[in-house]
Amino acid sequence: MTTPTIAEIIDGSLLAERTADVSDQASRVEEEEALHRRIAHARKMKRAQEPDSDGNYAILDCDDCGLEIGLDRIKVAIQNTTCVACQTLKERMHGYRG
Repeated sequence: MTTPTIAEIIDGSLLAERTADVSDQASRVEEEEALHRRIAHARKMKRAQEPDSDGNYAILDCDDCGLEIGLDRIKVAIQNTTCVACQTLKERMHGYRG
């Protein structure tokens, strides 16, 4: 990194450039985190859909509270990753009315 010139400091171009760099980096981090979440979710769904050696299926735990997601909820939609209580709380917090 080079030392900024007085002109760069005064006109704000250096600040704008650094702000853009930080923003780009934050976007990359967010994209990477989203990718990791999708991979983890895919692995979890695969475990839930394939029986183990005893013929039992995995019990999925809620991503938010860690408690078991009810079998009825999983049967409705295998992609559910939260229990009814946590999903209800999320929907209330975000103003969802269903």
